[in-house]
Amino acid sequence: MYKIGQKVKAARIEKKLTLKELGDQVDLSAGYLSQFERGMRTVSVEALIKMADFLDRDIHYFFENKHQTGEHILKTHEQTVLHADNEKIIRNLSASETGKWMIPRILEIFPQQSEEAIVLQKLTGEVFLYVLAGAPQIELDHQIYSLTPGDTAHFNASSLKGIQNDTAQTVKLLMVYQKVTEAEAI
Repeated sequence: MYKIGQKVKAARIEKKLTLKELGDQVDLSAGYLSQFERGMRTVSVEALIKMADFLDRDIHYFFENKHQTGEHILKTHEQTVLHADNEKIIRNLSASETGKWMIPRILEIFPQQSEEAIVLQKLTGEVFLYVLAGAPQIELDHQIYSLTPGDTAHFNASSLKGIQNDTAQTVKLLMVYQKVTEAEAI
């Protein structure tokens, strides 16, 4: 199993930075950062994004992992983050997408954010959403629908205009969509 903290430490040492120097850049103490590097603490997505920027790494570098269980099974600790910013996180739920037509993702939209279908514009065909947590609003063909945990939506991708989270809780959605070409996977 890989550890994000170990990758941060390796990148920090490669850049010849001390714990204090990196900690000052991401607003964490050297002691806290040391515990994170040893797998004893976690950090926020915002702090990890700052670390990636300061260490000249793409955020995906910290999540890259060789799947230990093959092409059919993906253990929780093997899941990778495909996209992370201050508004949302998109996680991969498939060990291998080669030769597959259904693409599963977890989409987390942070409080008071909207996903204006910028990332989702790449989708074609059918999309299925299952609300795991939170209360998102989705806009389909200019009509807004309020959803709660357990609700589903199944629609043509071209109907989706956006997903909004006006609440104080993170929205977590299981999203499954069709992949027509390799370039369409987000």
